Amino acid sequence: MTGAATRPGGSGSRARSDGPLTPGAEGREPRPLRLRAADVEDLAIVSAALQDAIVAVGDIGWLPDDRRFAMVVNRFMWDAAPAEGATATGGDADTDEGDVPVYHRTHCGVRFERVRRVVARGVDLAERGRLLELLAIESVVDADGARMLLVFAGGAEIRLDAEAIDCRLEDLGTPWPTTRRPRHEIEDGAESD
Repeated sequence: MTGAATRPGGSGSRARSDGPLTPGAEGREPRPLRLRAADVEDLAIVSAALQDAIVAVGDIGWLPDDRRFAMVVNRFMWDAAPAEGATATGGDADTDEGDVPVYHRTHCGVRFERVRRVVARGVDLAERGRLLELLAIESVVDADGARMLLVFAGGAEIRLDAEAIDCRLEDLGTPWPTTRRPRHEIEDGAESD
């Protein structure tokens, strides 16, 4: 069964989804996410789902003859994250009971079709074991096609020049629990959750 996810207050553009954008029932694993992006608004939803994904350089590939760019990432499941302050047993995370929030990560396949050119900056493709943290996917569409920029922590970027936006995201395998939630430093030096 295919559902659709829309951005709140959006123009009605939809990213196709085969799973909920919320966690499963208490005690169950989160359900896998499958999305398809065909325009800038759709790709913004995919970008949000992939924020803080970790990918090894060796798990990134471009097949120029097939015009396909793909990668397998370790995705932080923001769509299944517990409410702020919630814990695995429903307690308050601010108590001294030792109860901590439980989040999930999963392997996720991401592919972009109709890609004409790939340009990497700040990424040495020979460092196959190097881990990159994906912060966002930015995109621009004009008469020449689509340009998508994968922005990684530390200034690394991969630019995809394509005929159009055609991206697929699909969770692979079983999610695993983690108590570690990504944190980002704000420009003034303070940290946020």
